[in-house]
Amino acid sequence: MTDAIDTPRGTEPERTPWPPWVTLVIGIWLIISAFAWPHALTEQTNAWIVGMLIALAAVVSMFAPSVRYIATLLSIWLFFSAIAFTSPDGGTPWHDVIAAIVVFLVSLIPTTTPHATGGGRPVHA
Repeated sequence: MTDAIDTPRGTEPERTPWPPWVTLVIGIWLIISAFAWPHALTEQTNAWIVGMLIALAAVVSMFAPSVRYIATLLSIWLFFSAIAFTSPDGGTPWHDVIAAIVVFLVSLIPTTTPHATGGGRPVHA
């Protein structure tokens, strides 16, 4: 439900529902990937905790769109922590860096945009 303060008179928000769903899928994938192949303990712990928090932020942002910025902050953490917690295998940091970049970009896409509905003041001839 939108507020009259958020939306000008005569406009109705248009929903763009896919960004939170993409973020949710990536968060769930991070949780799964933490246990799908060998990780160092710090990488594994970081991946599943950050994945869980990203997924949670995505679900909440479906109802409160401004919460998507929490996913933005978590993606920044994931990006730098993936580099800092690098293990000798070499594959996991790139996986987490790519996931972080996608979450970062998608979390910046607004989920509501106002558009004119033809409402507002009537025109008198």
